[in-house]
Amino acid sequence: LTVRSSTAALEGRLSPLELHLSGRLPVAYPQGYLREGTVVADLTLRAQDGVYRLGGTVDVQRAVLAFPEERREVVFREERSALPLVFDRVRIRAERGVILQEALAQGELGGQVFLAGSAADPFLSGEVRALRGSFFLGGHRFEVMEGTLRFSPAGGLFPEVSLTARSHLTDDGTPITVYLSAEGHFVRQDGTRRLVLEPHLRSDPPYDERVLYALLALGTTSPAEVPVELTQGALSAAVEGLVIGQLERELARALGLDVLRVEAPVLTGGDLADTRFTIGKYLNPDLFLGYRVDLQGNQLVSLEYRAEGTRFVAEGDVSRSPSLNFSVSYALQQDVNVFFQIEGANEQEGSEVSFGFEWRF
Repeated sequence: LTVRSSTAALEGRLSPLELHLSGRLPVAYPQGYLREGTVVADLTLRAQDGVYRLGGTVDVQRAVLAFPEERREVVFREERSALPLVFDRVRIRAERGVILQEALAQGELGGQVFLAGSAADPFLSGEVRALRGSFFLGGHRFEVMEGTLRFSPAGGLFPEVSLTARSHLTDDGTPITVYLSAEGHFVRQDGTRRLVLEPHLRSDPPYDERVLYALLALGTTSPAEVPVELTQGALSAAVEGLVIGQLERELARALGLDVLRVEAPVLTGGDLADTRFTIGKYLNPDLFLGYRVDLQGNQLVSLEYRAEGTRFVAEGDVSRSPSLNFSVSYALQQDVNVFFQIEGANEQEGSEVSFGFEWRF
C-alpha cells in the first residue's frame, strides 16, 4: 500500500499489518481543545499477537489550543478507548509554537512528552514549559514568569501544574508588584478531572497576604477597609476562589459555559455567614437552571429563559419559609429594559407586584 500527498506519505502492507506514516500533516481535535495545527510525523503502526502497536515521533510545528464554542463545562472528561492499541513511547515534541488563545489567557508553550500505555489507560511522561504568557485575574493582567506542566505515569494524561506570575498595581499612587505562585494537580471526580490549585501571594514592597487579596478583590490595602474576619483559613479559600472562580466566570461569560460563583460579603465588611454559593447548568442555549445556598442553610432554585430580548425568571425558596418570585423583562435597547415582577409570593407575607423601567450604565 502506498498513498502520497504533496507533503506526506503512507506506506506499508495490510497483512500482516505494518504501516509507516511520514511527512507534514494538518491536525485538529476540537473536542480535545486542539483547534488547529500542523505536525511532522514519523509513525509506525504494526499488528503483533492481536494487538496494534504505535511508535515513532511527532514534531509539532504549530498548535492552537482553545475551548470549542459548543463546550459548556469547565471540567475535562476522561475518555477511554476499547481498541487493542498500545503506545510504544511515542515522542511528541514542540520547541515552540503551541499557542493558547483564550479571552482569559494567552501564551506559548514548548516541551517534550512521551505517550505510552494502552488506549484504555494511556499516560504521558515529560515536561511542557510556558515560553511566554499572560492572564487576567480580578481585572488585573498577570505576566507569567515561569510555568511548568509535569507529566508522570501516575497522573495519566493530566499534569502537575507549577506557576509563578506577577502584576504591577498601584494603591493611592504607590506602585506595588504582586507575585502569584501556585501549585496544582488534577483530581478524578465521576469520570472527569478538575484542577485543584494551592495559590500564594507576596509583594514588593511586602504586604500581608490578606491585604494583597483585598488589593486584588477590592482595590485597596487600607487596613480599615480589610475585614478582620478574613482569617488565614478564610484567606486560603478566598484566594483559591479568586483564581478558580475567575477562570470559571471568564469562561462562562466568554463561551457560555456552566456557572460556579461564590459571593463573600465578608470581603466588604459583611457577615461570613452570608457567604453564598451558586451553581447552574444550561439545559439548552436559552434555558438556565440554577441553585444557590448560603452558610445559614437558605436555598434558592431558579429557572431563567431568554429569547429575542425577553427574559423570564422564576425563583423558588425551598428552605425554611418557601416562597416564589417571578419576573419578566424586555430589552428595548442593549442597556434599556422594561420589567414586571412579583416578589415573595407566600401565605404568611403576601406578595409585592412592581413594574418599571431599567437603564444600565
